[in-house]
Amino acid sequence: MKSAKIILTILSFVLSANLVVFAQSNILKKMNFKKANWKFFGIIMPDIYDPIQDSLGNFFTNDKELLELIKKAWKLEKHDGSYMCGYNYRFVFIHKNAVKDEFFLNMECKEICGKSGCFEFPKEMLLQFFPQLISVPVARLSIDSLQTARNLFQNLSDVDSVMIISPESSYWTIYQGVMKVEVLDSIVDSYTRIDNYVIKKIKKDCSKEKFAISKGSSGYLPNGIARYDYYIYCSQSMASNFRTYRIKEPWKPFSKIPIEVYGLNEEQVIGLINSLK
Repeated sequence: MKSAKIILTILSFVLSANLVVFAQSNILKKMNFKKANWKFFGIIMPDIYDPIQDSLGNFFTNDKELLELIKKAWKLEKHDGSYMCGYNYRFVFIHKNAVKDEFFLNMECKEICGKSGCFEFPKEMLLQFFPQLISVPVARLSIDSLQTARNLFQNLSDVDSVMIISPESSYWTIYQGVMKVEVLDSIVDSYTRIDNYVIKKIKKDCSKEKFAISKGSSGYLPNGIARYDYYIYCSQSMASNFRTYRIKEPWKPFSKIPIEVYGLNEEQVIGLINSLK
């Protein structure tokens, strides 16, 4: 009887250990760091403060071996929902100038969140790699000229130790400006399918134009018709001839473009801008 209890205890321990293992997820498992052109940036968030941020700062690595070590170490236990207490860091993983994934870390709550969910993340998960991470400066600028901003973005995107961030960069690097229109819908009646409807309708009226859209606020009129605001990124000529929907805000060219450059200080960025003129 005593030996049977011992065996049951051992089995229980083994099963518990296996459950713990299976409960863990490798949040970086889809990233093949053995390939070239990967870089990982840690960016300080303004939400909350932790003294560790003073010593760690904004950081970067493109070391394939270090990235593999981080990948193996970050096997985390998932939990339901977010603690909603703000974040200390934004982690950005970039491959060939494209952001492949990003996560947000709260040190006090010991939590990291991303598209795959939220996970328990003790500080030690980051601090163990601190000596190998490279501290980087940050430059924040507002650039008046669209062409200057585009030249800077293009030149810095390929620099291995630099990351450039700007709101709406996927639009201003391609289109000249933006206007806001109102869409009244009594046909589609679907928040998720209305985008395709709007795109097809604009393409029909502006078949030779290149444009992109993003949805703004939405609601319903007193008669029950759905109302949507859309931002249309396009050329000035397209805006001048636009008749598909009512224009709420006229077309404006992109200007005073906010840009953050991680890996260079302000003096270096300004010097680069001057050399590109």
